[in-house]
Amino acid sequence: MMMKLTKNTITVLIDNKFYIVIISFIVYLFLICSNLSLENQLIWSIKSHIKTNRLFHGVVLLYKGKKLIFSKSYLYKNIEQQQFLAASLVKQITSALIFIEVSKGSIHLQDEANKYLLQSQKIQDGITIMQLLSHTASGKFNYSNNGYITLGYILENITHRTYEQLTYDLFHRLGMNNTFLIDNTHLRKIRNSHKDFIISKIINNGLLINGIKKSTRNCVNTYGFRKFPGNASGGLISTAIDLNIWNYALHNKKVIGDDLYNIMITPVADSEFPEGKYCCGICKANDEEFYHIGYVDGYKSTLSYFPRYKISLIILESISSYNYKRDFLMHRKIRSSIYKYIKFKSKFSI
Repeated sequence: MMMKLTKNTITVLIDNKFYIVIISFIVYLFLICSNLSLENQLIWSIKSHIKTNRLFHGVVLLYKGKKLIFSKSYLYKNIEQQQFLAASLVKQITSALIFIEVSKGSIHLQDEANKYLLQSQKIQDGITIMQLLSHTASGKFNYSNNGYITLGYILENITHRTYEQLTYDLFHRLGMNNTFLIDNTHLRKIRNSHKDFIISKIINNGLLINGIKKSTRNCVNTYGFRKFPGNASGGLISTAIDLNIWNYALHNKKVIGDDLYNIMITPVADSEFPEGKYCCGICKANDEEFYHIGYVDGYKSTLSYFPRYKISLIILESISSYNYKRDFLMHRKIRSSIYKYIKFKSKFSI
């Protein structure tokens, strides 16, 4: 039975629509305010974690998409200028370079590594490129700098270019103009040609000493490999700004395409260092976050990405205390705050 439209019913319908529009607008404003409030709470939480860490000596950078959310340097230079030894964060770059060669058909992930190695570089038979990428050459997860040095050899052998040249071209293409690879030079001598490189501090038995070691993780291979200057395992020097460029480019498929990116971020094995499920040069911490850390004497770094809201976190420090859990406690707290922010925000997303 059809309702007969009268002047009164039409008026009621118009009034109801008006109220619906008003209510929708109020809800919209509420959600915007809630999101702003959540963002402010996140910033406050980050500042609080930093403040309670009396030994913090570095920079923190937080982006959401291309919007800067938080940027703070606790050193004497602008955040854009400060260069840190980011060490194992280079593994993510090495992994991406391997996937670039896979996309060209130059290599295949299930190929044996020895197929692409010189006689003096060969490793145990049967180990695949995928196993080197995921630190599973021993059949289970075993974090291996040597495995990534081997991947560096493979890249050099199949491209007939040095690892330094390959990374330079990639950095240049992405606009990472303040990123380079360390060589075997004493860290202090780097300051002669890179004035913005931050010399580290090390806490040893409660005393603060200068970080004067040679390039940590020269990674002399247990198989008798040569030293690998600017190595593919732990030789990265970069800034927070450049690492944010890398984070955004990688996770928004500007470096490798969808299919290979999805393989790169697919968990392969449980990992204790970094904590989570290791993929290929990157670790999945939980259902929201992909990250990696860099850790050498005098330096520690975290490179983290939360895809749901395209949140990029970079923490670079030039201080350490030989205590892994204590050194990364503040980093973990900040990452946890972002995770909680995302979970709460997702309930009120507009």
